[in-house]
Amino acid sequence: MTPGILILSPSLKVLYRNRRAERLVEHLDGGPVHPWSGKLPDSLVAFCKTVLRVYVQRGMLDASAAPTTCDSVVGANPSVHVRGYGLPSRGNPRQAHLVIVLDEMSH
Repeated sequence: MTPGILILSPSLKVLYRNRRAERLVEHLDGGPVHPWSGKLPDSLVAFCKTVLRVYVQRGMLDASAAPTTCDSVVGANPSVHVRGYGLPSRGNPRQAHLVIVLDEMSH
């Protein structure tokens, strides 16, 4: 199945989302969020802040550096595997754009 993809600005503004991401995000933090409001669930915001913190701690300031990665499992039904990648921003490599990949875990 196709993963959910979110691309976020350094301030966690949603720049891109696919439909699968919308559907999986609805299940985070205990329940549906209809319609997609663009507001991220608290657990996903906390996860994104962790990715950003790791990005800064590792000093990923070189645009040619490998992306910072983190992963987590959130939600209960269904469980969602979340991977986050911090990528240097073109305008300011000290700030990361985030690519979030969401996959539903089979029980």
